[in-house]
Amino acid sequence: MSIDGLSWQRLLASKLPLPNLRALLAKGVAGPLTTVFPSQTWPAHASLLTGGWPARHGALANHIYDRDTERNVDVWTLPRDEAMSMDTLFDAAHRRGVRTANVLWPLTGKAAGLDWNLPEVYGGRAFRRQSSRGALRQLADVGLPTDRMHRLSYEEAFELDSFSRDAAVHLLTGSAAKRPGLLLFHLLSLDTLSHRYGPDSRPASWALELCDRYLGQVLSAWRAAGGGPVVVTSDHGFTQVSDGLAYRLLERNAKLNKAQRAALRLVPNGHALFLYAKSGPVGAAALAKVKAFLAQDERLDTWMEGRAMQRHHLGDPKQDPRLPDAIALLKPNVLIWGTRTRSRERKPIWKGNHGYLPTLPELQGVFIAQGRPFRARQRVKGMHVIEVAPTLARALGWPLRGTVDGKVRGDVVHARHATPRAP
Repeated sequence: MSIDGLSWQRLLASKLPLPNLRALLAKGVAGPLTTVFPSQTWPAHASLLTGGWPARHGALANHIYDRDTERNVDVWTLPRDEAMSMDTLFDAAHRRGVRTANVLWPLTGKAAGLDWNLPEVYGGRAFRRQSSRGALRQLADVGLPTDRMHRLSYEEAFELDSFSRDAAVHLLTGSAAKRPGLLLFHLLSLDTLSHRYGPDSRPASWALELCDRYLGQVLSAWRAAGGGPVVVTSDHGFTQVSDGLAYRLLERNAKLNKAQRAALRLVPNGHALFLYAKSGPVGAAALAKVKAFLAQDERLDTWMEGRAMQRHHLGDPKQDPRLPDAIALLKPNVLIWGTRTRSRERKPIWKGNHGYLPTLPELQGVFIAQGRPFRARQRVKGMHVIEVAPTLARALGWPLRGTVDGKVRGDVVHARHATPRAP
């Protein structure tokens, strides 16, 4: 289970009544979870399932620019095989004959390793095309509004989580033959309301209480159905926003001419602004002007090119055309703001953000595992999202194929599960 946007720092400091999360914390093995860069939903969830860095699995950020089609791409619109290339935990379980199911986990569209699948895909046609037909019919038959799924996320965030909760509970309490041995489950309202009102706001606190309640209801159904161990994770935490940078004004402020504007594409990813320049002197000049302009702006934290991206496990821009030529990383309190006007800066309406370097404490996510084969009543330190999949795969006997970047954490699983099982 993934609670999007839940930070370890915030969970420990919270005085909210969170009985289900606190029970898991008390009984299981738990600790802070370092995420990837940029600290965003899609690359982090891909790493959680594969054990790979973004450079290896291919989900580089929430948004990229396709140089071939000359269009910005929202990664969540892509089917799994187009978005990421590595073997996943659900593929490994499926090969072992385990029935697999998914409720809104990112990057799972049209996934062959999922027997019952409701991927997190926005847009009515795309959602229907990438979901399991049987799953949509099954939920429609019991009255859930599958035809409105693509609208729920644009209205009230809790409606989407309510749908997810009902879908998961229905699946777990229905026909025994269709009950999964592996269930992926993703809650979104905490992320949505932390963006809109700030991570310490009352709406965000209410969303966390709501997620805990829904978590408890799904856990009850899971356990009643004879389910096994439980793992709760999150993809990233949040920073508080106090300033913004309107990226649509950069072309004017950096004094780009018409040709230079046409040669540069700006793609925001949380705190990280991806800059794609067309090859040749015009694109190079446009990039240099923006770099010089931002160098004088106190809102800029770091300018990344080439090897800097490789150090953050995004890969080599010379080898991967999906990577930008440069990344302008803003300070943690600054939101990249997509104002529609090119005439002036406007104050951001969002109050919380993520996308900054994962070393920031408030951006650390959560890892909790409870039940055999996991250790009990322990805290772990220094865990990374790329270590989750290989650790679970080893503990559950579902070997992953191919090269995996993360290591198995022996302090999470009992000793007898920390070494490879005999074939």
